[in-house]
Amino acid sequence: MQHEVSEGRERQKLGKLCCFLGGRVGRWQLKNRWWYRFFTAKGIDGFTLYWPLVKLADRRVPSLFLGASLFWGTIQASTTISLSRATAVLGQRYVNLALKQSHYVNQKTTKPSSMTTSFEQLKQITDDKGVEAGLDFLEQHVRRDKDFARLFEVLKMRVRHGMGLPILYSRTRDSLSEADQRQLEDGLLAACREVGTLFLKQGDLAHGWNYLQPVGDRELNEKLIRGLKVDDQNSDDVIEVAVSQGAAPAYGFQLLLQRYGTCDAITTFDQVAHGLTLDVQREMAATLVCHLYDELVGNLINLVTELKPISGEMPSLNSILESGKLAPESACVIDATHLSSVVRISRILQDPELIQRACELSRFGDSLADDLKYPGEVPFEDVYPDHLFYYSAILGQDVDAGLDHFRKKIDQHGAQQYGGMVIETYVELLARVGRNDDAIDVLTEQLLGRYPAMGIAPEAHELAETAKQKQKLLEHFQGASDLLGFGQALWHKHQDE
Repeated sequence: MQHEVSEGRERQKLGKLCCFLGGRVGRWQLKNRWWYRFFTAKGIDGFTLYWPLVKLADRRVPSLFLGASLFWGTIQASTTISLSRATAVLGQRYVNLALKQSHYVNQKTTKPSSMTTSFEQLKQITDDKGVEAGLDFLEQHVRRDKDFARLFEVLKMRVRHGMGLPILYSRTRDSLSEADQRQLEDGLLAACREVGTLFLKQGDLAHGWNYLQPVGDRELNEKLIRGLKVDDQNSDDVIEVAVSQGAAPAYGFQLLLQRYGTCDAITTFDQVAHGLTLDVQREMAATLVCHLYDELVGNLINLVTELKPISGEMPSLNSILESGKLAPESACVIDATHLSSVVRISRILQDPELIQRACELSRFGDSLADDLKYPGEVPFEDVYPDHLFYYSAILGQDVDAGLDHFRKKIDQHGAQQYGGMVIETYVELLARVGRNDDAIDVLTEQLLGRYPAMGIAPEAHELAETAKQKQKLLEHFQGASDLLGFGQALWHKHQDE
């Protein structure tokens, strides 16, 4: 098509040049009236001769003939004195119009011609070399056009053809062995992976995720989602796919927090966390606690001028609290509901530095007025003091005081509906401070067989690290006539030996 347009432009340039030269020669020929006398004697004026030349131009005559005809016609128009200028201008416009129409026809007809050639090539290749060669040609064609949806169809046909199956699906289900069915599925998943990757690399998240979702490659999903350029147009779609559909939950959670703030982030965490792995939950919780901690410290520094850092290093929340410079209005620098939620969510964290931040947030919350302290769930119903005991014990600060605090809660709630939750929290705290013997004692004596597991405390075999602890579990399950538990403890013991 570019060749045809280029040729048309050259014709137009040549035609204009010939018109210019024709006009010059025509004026010179005014002295030689025999031209005028010859043609007027024949009853032919310049315009009458010019019009057929325009029609010839419309039919895209060869460049040389077009130029010669324009040259001749312009001379005739110029030597007809009464019509010379008007005829020349009008003729020029007709020629330009005809050439433009010629370009339009060329542009309309080029693509079908190219496609016709592609059809002929595909048929010829298939006839000469077979279906595999035809698939090669078609795959190259759709890849060149970046038609990834059709590429998927080509890859599907290639998988089926390679297995000796009918190249197209039908309503009749394929009768395949288990091995062949697995091979077919692996081939289709490979096609999904490739096409989904191509879509995402060009920024098409909606189509790309449709192909990547059945693959289930978390590492690939994470890499591709993080590689997207996120803006106001696609941010909601990226967050939806990354968080709600699990493509890259930790990264999507960061975007959500940045764009929509703490409130939406907390709500989303509570909605999706149960369906995520503990490692991903911890990564999201770390993002949240760091965000709120930095926000609180920054707001307090802005409130109290004397707290502004001199060396550029931000003070800790503990140092601000110990400075004694906070006024009563400092309680207004953070949303109290956000604070209590982040303190609660931080219980799953393991990094000591992050736990320290959660502990400091608990301390700040404990300094708030009573009307800003909202009740929590058992055994953290008194949110900030209970969490202070919990986090301080994990950090090795007043461990016995923290354990004693939650042991008393078992006595308080043991016979109520929250008994299992309270006991599991105590067992979990014992395990986190390294007192596994005590944890196994509480687990076997007060929890196992009495309350349904809630997933707070570690599993029994996770607590049993020494031979003595493993033997105690075996004796417990045997005494409780729990053959399943006994087998699990026995096999766990043999695996570690």
